[in-house]
Amino acid sequence: MKYPPQEYTGNIINDINEAKIYEYALDESIDLGINYFNEIKNYLKETQINLYNLKYHQAYKPYKPHTRSL
Repeated sequence: MKYPPQEYTGNIINDINEAKIYEYALDESIDLGINYFNEIKNYLKETQINLYNLKYHQAYKPYKPHTRSL
């Protein structure tokens, strides 16, 4: 683990004083999560293009109902 947890020894005040504070741990976690999902999104776009040989905007055209009468 990049940021190891502080084990509880029974003396909470002593544990708090000895614990390290990682100011940017939450920011790093958010950035890693966003980058991970961006990689997945890019992979899915590439897979779609390779499998169907279509671009994203070609595959998803807005639905237009028929205007002609039968």
